[in-house]
Amino acid sequence: MKRINILLLNVNILLLGILFTNNANAQRIEQGLRVGVKLPYTYDISYYHKFSTRIRMYFGTQIVTAPFSGTVTNVMEMYGANPNMTAILRESMGFGIGLDHGWQYHFGKDRRRYYVGLSIQWMWLPKQDIEDQVVDAAFANDGIAGCPTLEACPINPMHHLYDAKKLTINTNYVNISFAFGYTIFLRSKNQIRLEGAIAKTIASRHYLYSEYRYISPFTERTNEGLQDIMLKYGWFPSINVYYIYKLRL
Repeated sequence: MKRINILLLNVNILLLGILFTNNANAQRIEQGLRVGVKLPYTYDISYYHKFSTRIRMYFGTQIVTAPFSGTVTNVMEMYGANPNMTAILRESMGFGIGLDHGWQYHFGKDRRRYYVGLSIQWMWLPKQDIEDQVVDAAFANDGIAGCPTLEACPINPMHHLYDAKKLTINTNYVNISFAFGYTIFLRSKNQIRLEGAIAKTIASRHYLYSEYRYISPFTERTNEGLQDIMLKYGWFPSINVYYIYKLRL
């Protein structure tokens, strides 16, 4: 994931250099706020900046919460993902927050109404409690040496200092998304933008943790299993609806 972040940073620096070099040909600057939803996954709010009649950049945040909490796992199961594995991931999907950064190229007769976009999306899902049985069900036939179930894992000698019931999981993942959009012009400072998009998971990290047990075999197996599932089945189509308010014309 570190290499991906460095590559994306270099691409953005290159694009910014090209855009500012050609700024003499740019029209007046436009800035604004974009608020909406990626159905059926996240709520979004972002800032956008128009560099020219054709190029726009945006940077914002996205939130996973009800009623979208279980959508990611439901979609992967629809593609054929093992429901015992996605059950582990579902436990961490109750709430999450992330970043969304992208570029758009506008085209058409007026260079404004239609556009295509490419973005990078990073999601962080904080620690959530998970029951032992959910994890055990996913690895029931794996025969993990010395630790066939979570209950059989060695106990930390200092276990009396910790909550014996606490098992948690947290997740973060990175998507790349491609979108095709259409702009509906309202008043001078207001727009509605409709998009059809497809996002693909390119990297993820999952951490299963217990304060009072040594569960490294399960932690490693959980991370590897969920990474494989998200890479294979992590294709997420969406309909995006945004309200645009221009701050500067």
